[in-house]
Amino acid sequence: VVAYGFAPMMYEPYEVNILGEFGDVLLGYFFLLSVLLPLITLIGKFMTDKITRMRESMKIMGINDSTYFLSYFLSYAATQLVVSFGCTAIIKSTIFPHSNYFLVATFFFLFGISIYPFAILVW
Repeated sequence: VVAYGFAPMMYEPYEVNILGEFGDVLLGYFFLLSVLLPLITLIGKFMTDKITRMRESMKIMGINDSTYFLSYFLSYAATQLVVSFGCTAIIKSTIFPHSNYFLVATFFFLFGISIYPFAILVW
């Protein structure tokens, strides 16, 4: 004789994530804008320097091109560091709660820094 019945589940019940269901598209646009906004600002600074001929006047003062681009890179890297930690805090609390915080922050930071050569090419 076979006995059958129902047994309780061995794991926690499924919880619905409201942000995961409705905010997945908007969250992607948020991350895109958070990375592109510093890039647009950097390209705008490059264009302003080109219009005002700031780079030529710096060359007259004796400043190298490497110093000029390094100053922009460091300011962009500092901005991107703040943006990457902000994006990591949002994504760690909602989508990837079990991921390593440092690894996700490094991913966002390196992605943002990889856009910097694009700004120089556009310039």
